[in-house]
Amino acid sequence: MYADIISKNNKKVIMISIFMAMFFVIVPYGEAKIECKNFYKNAGETPVDDETCQAVGYNEIPGRAFLNGSIIKKKTNPKVYYIENFKKRPIESPAIVESRGLNWKNLIIASEADVDQIPNGENLKFRDGSLLSNRGGVYIISNGLRRPIVSPAAFLRLGFKWNNIKAVSDAELNLHPLGEAVTTTSNYPDGVVIKTGSGKMYLVEDDKRRYIPSPLVFESWFNWNETVDLSLAVAPVYNPNPKGDVTIRDGVLISGEGKVWFTENGKKAPIYSPEIFESLGLNWGQIKVAIPFDMANIPTNNLSNIGKNVKTPNDFTAVKSSSSSQIYVFRGGVLRPIQMNEFNKMYYSLDQVITMPDRVIKQYPVGSNVPPAPSS
Repeated sequence: MYADIISKNNKKVIMISIFMAMFFVIVPYGEAKIECKNFYKNAGETPVDDETCQAVGYNEIPGRAFLNGSIIKKKTNPKVYYIENFKKRPIESPAIVESRGLNWKNLIIASEADVDQIPNGENLKFRDGSLLSNRGGVYIISNGLRRPIVSPAAFLRLGFKWNNIKAVSDAELNLHPLGEAVTTTSNYPDGVVIKTGSGKMYLVEDDKRRYIPSPLVFESWFNWNETVDLSLAVAPVYNPNPKGDVTIRDGVLISGEGKVWFTENGKKAPIYSPEIFESLGLNWGQIKVAIPFDMANIPTNNLSNIGKNVKTPNDFTAVKSSSSSQIYVFRGGVLRPIQMNEFNKMYYSLDQVITMPDRVIKQYPVGSNVPPAPSS
């Protein structure tokens, strides 16, 4: 598979044409209930019953304002978060984003309400397999621990490359507790990606190897220059991992079979219109072409609702169209026009206003103007 050359020259006009040719599919209520329960289960929350799932709306499920795998920030705050398992994980360093194969161009600027309603998670850390240096020491991150590499001989024996070491601060390094040292007799730490003489790629995990089945899956997690060439290393090769092949990262956008899809839990689900796509804060440059092998290899999730509805921002989110200065405030999924004097009285600032594409704004009903605030 690694000999395949994938064209990445997606063009917006092509993707829109694909979307326009698609049709909307209504999800039966029974399937929606199953998905609702899974959301809470995966988020580590107390399981809910059918009645609760019937009562909550799609946008009221914690963490579903964004795709898992997204990087987001409030428009009014520089703090950046990674969405994983329906929780927001603070990112303390740009280097952490880069170590995980994420792209700053895909950062979603969101309202305070949308970000605040997502449960908090632990700080995001460097990807397993990252090589870091600090105060003259060199470390590899493995199972969330920083493992000191005791000597150049131990480093080179495992096929590591000096130019893959990233210098980090004390604070960045200390995100990871100290682990066991890597010596000249150590095996590959978990998180290392090894390349065989035939060109196949494997991830070392739980002291075993997991096959990485395609460039698309590889690039969703790793950087090509960080692989270890087995011809340069002398450590043993591990047995296959019973977990099976490495699956694609959450939140990857792919095109294939005339549709655009997002990935989650190793599966793909379609996004049904340009309006839905853009309401999620996604950009067209994120989309990667999936070859037929990937489309066949990545199972389809027919239960996910997130690609089937335009996202409705939380109440009191202030928005405007990209072609108009009129500001609206969301209330119960309805756009309420607001005059500037009332806007200022409600302690909003223009920095809080989220700009949406015209065609997304047109998906929401428009209600009456926000009434004047009572006189004091």
